[in-house]
Amino acid sequence: MRELSPGERRKLLKDYIDAASINWAHIGLAQLVKHGCVDRILTTNFDPLIARACALVNVFPAVYDLTASTYLRPEDLPDCAVFHLHGQRNGFVLLNETSELEKHAGQLKPVFAHARESRVWIVAGYSGENDPLFRLIRDVECYDYDLFWVDVKEQPPAGIAEFFSEEHRTFYVHEPRGADRFFMDLAHQLEAWPPLFVDQPFQHLRQQLQSVAKQDQEGKGVQIDWLEQAREKIDRAEIALAAAAADIPEDDVGKVQAAFLEGGSEKAMAASSTDRLKPWLLASEAGDLALEAQVLSLTDLSAACDLWRQAGERYAQALAIKPDMHEAAYNWGNALKPGPWPPPTFPPPATSGARPASATPRPWPSSRTYTKPPITGA
Repeated sequence: MRELSPGERRKLLKDYIDAASINWAHIGLAQLVKHGCVDRILTTNFDPLIARACALVNVFPAVYDLTASTYLRPEDLPDCAVFHLHGQRNGFVLLNETSELEKHAGQLKPVFAHARESRVWIVAGYSGENDPLFRLIRDVECYDYDLFWVDVKEQPPAGIAEFFSEEHRTFYVHEPRGADRFFMDLAHQLEAWPPLFVDQPFQHLRQQLQSVAKQDQEGKGVQIDWLEQAREKIDRAEIALAAAAADIPEDDVGKVQAAFLEGGSEKAMAASSTDRLKPWLLASEAGDLALEAQVLSLTDLSAACDLWRQAGERYAQALAIKPDMHEAAYNWGNALKPGPWPPPTFPPPATSGARPASATPRPWPSSRTYTKPPITGA
């Protein structure tokens, strides 16, 4: 890097960044953000993949480029934020030279101090070697809520091995499967997995449309509601998929789709020549009601509770017809879970339970249940 001009360095990095893809560690982290488990993310990467993963699950944290400004007022920070410590792809500065990093590290102390307040720390995808930033992590007397350093290597690198100690509450976690599986498993343990776009793709699309304003357009003498057209296409696709799974005749599918769009599940069931679609139609309507309740809960909790009750009735009807319909049972359970509105509060972590010697690598402590304050990913 030292041999390249600033322009050549920037071009090389941008080409590499633009070719990068969102991975499952990003998605697991985004799910933890969505469910209120993580509220501060510190990254040395220039890429926007964390923000893109958050957008994929319909969460939009504030993003700060700390090469542009290091002036921090913790009281003014939003509930969730991503801090690019060395700059970002479209920023004015990309720090990658040792001399640049040395100069910048001292300016980041307030950010690190703020991120330690009442938070568990997880460090992942970071070697810590030959990096001035490591001193900001190392030179802390004690991490009151613990620090876990996750790596695929069985032993910590020699240059940072002395950092881990029971006294300082800093622990090395050997995760041979990598960051993807680590964050997916962690999200699962904290009931933040799977993401909606994996488990309920049609509901995910409907949720994405919730924030789009209605817009009518005059076309050939009629008003065209583009948003409603999009929703209808999603409904048709979901019914077609359910019909295929239930082996419904193709002619019947068209009638059911039209009836569902006109009058919901009751009309659709009346239009169908078979009962095999009933549980799918009821579960689909229940999902719509639960999603509407989620949005309405921000302004009218009483009305939202009524919609949740109706959704529960539809799920119960679907399961009465098809008791092995795991999708209905799972989605009903999700509808009953509290969402991140308002943001949940977290009690302090449990402090009981023996811990092994800190220098000894160990698996992620699945035997210890963590109901803890928000996590900071570095």
